[in-house]
Amino acid sequence: TFLAEHYEAVTFNVPFFLDTCRSDSLGKFKKTVQDVSPSSAPYTGEREQEQGVVDLAVERCADVPVLVLAKDADAVHRLASMLRAALAGHFGGGPGEGEGVVELLYNPARPQEFVELVTASTEPMALEVGSHGGQAWSITMTTAEGGRGHDYRVTDPAVDQSGGLLLVLTWVPWSEREWIQFVGRTGRQDHKGQYAVMLDGQDARVQAAWTDLKKDETLAKAILRHGDRETDALLKGTGDAIGKGRLMHRLTSRYWTQHKQDKTDKSQNWQWKGLCED
Repeated sequence: TFLAEHYEAVTFNVPFFLDTCRSDSLGKFKKTVQDVSPSSAPYTGEREQEQGVVDLAVERCADVPVLVLAKDADAVHRLASMLRAALAGHFGGGPGEGEGVVELLYNPARPQEFVELVTASTEPMALEVGSHGGQAWSITMTTAEGGRGHDYRVTDPAVDQSGGLLLVLTWVPWSEREWIQFVGRTGRQDHKGQYAVMLDGQDARVQAAWTDLKKDETLAKAILRHGDRETDALLKGTGDAIGKGRLMHRLTSRYWTQHKQDKTDKSQNWQWKGLCED
């Protein structure tokens, strides 16, 4: 409603075969994205949360690629270090020099590296075979940047049989649009997908949503509902400012056209400057 009122925005339905982000498409192309969260409740703190993420990733990487969305680069490095140690113990030696853990962080100096790492993140990983045995897949650690728009391509039928690429979310965004982007990293190209939400119970947003949880509502949906409410209040409070901005945009276009054609004098130029400052 806000975008329609202020920016004349419109919505339309895309063809079902272009609907790659939602978990409930139509007909024979219906996507299967399952919530496999170990628990509906948040963890008691960050340490317990991160250990839970590590335990789940190590358990599932024997069957499917794992993609973990962390809050920031520090969390990526911290979890990656924990995972390397855990993999070494679980698989009797682990991958050579940590090859089974990918730290997917954007480097402006080497943009192509990010693209290459996205591809590498879904390739099978041959780990040392210990008492557990079996083939393992890479565990990729990334931030929100790696959760938007990138194609984590999975083609191995065995991964589908095990539920598809596992996305682990350590936080829930304030925006449902971004949430859809995140969940859309799994279950792509009509393959199966799965995700697990594993949250820190000490986080202020998690606490607020947990105490306001409605019947049959997941914690993630409660956080998104709170985000929608906060965003709605923010937008309603900026309606006048946006209206003023749109007016100034139109006036600026007219003034600049006249000014470039030398149709304004010094007095008008100073008046325009004063208007802009106000």
